[in-house]
Amino acid sequence: MAGELDPRAAGARRFDGQVAVITGGGQGIGSATARRLAQEGASIVIGDMVAETSDRVCAAIREFGGECVISLGDLSRWENAEALMRRAMETYGRIDVLANIAGGTIWFQSFQYYTPEQIQAEMDRSFWTAMWCCRATLPHMIQQGSGSIVNIATHAVTGRFRVPYAAAKAGQIGMTTSLAREVAHLGIRVNCIAPSGTAADDPGNAPRPRCGSGRAGATGVGAGRPAAVPGFNPQLGNTHGPARGS
Repeated sequence: MAGELDPRAAGARRFDGQVAVITGGGQGIGSATARRLAQEGASIVIGDMVAETSDRVCAAIREFGGECVISLGDLSRWENAEALMRRAMETYGRIDVLANIAGGTIWFQSFQYYTPEQIQAEMDRSFWTAMWCCRATLPHMIQQGSGSIVNIATHAVTGRFRVPYAAAKAGQIGMTTSLAREVAHLGIRVNCIAPSGTAADDPGNAPRPRCGSGRAGATGVGAGRPAAVPGFNPQLGNTHGPARGS
């Protein structure tokens, strides 16, 4: 079991007594983040759509001796984002960290070939999940007077063939900057990081939209192997000091 966690975290307990909500925690970057924060003492709440991979991550955390629960649902819908935070509060009584990792490119093609349905799907996955989860967690962090939110943007905002995805992630950057300024005086920090492309472990039965135009194929969910992001963002655990949007 120890081999599945990050040995570089040995002895580090920066998240003792804290509760971390990880969206997209069933695979890739989300799985790596959930495992690492659990290893450093956090109680984990995984928000994801796929039971099989979420159960696997949760079981690994529990085997290690950590605490973890799961809330399944499409987080691009407000009611599911609200249910995720309610699950965290009912189980642990607080939310110290929200890591908005769910998302990722679905289609890779020239913008002229995107259908309206494809554009909506990209925006739902990579913008609305973060928007709704930020909104759902904020009242709890405000009430406790502390918290840390980390959103995931992308280098793709300067790329091509992923216009809806780039627009969704640019929206997250704007949301982060504005929200960070709004809640800094309340003891809540909001940051955004922008990783490059990362490989994803295949969730097997995960919903995977298909490109009907024949001009390009659908990609997998954007995420990263656990070994690729062992530390994620050490600022997550420091809920004190000035907030800033990146």
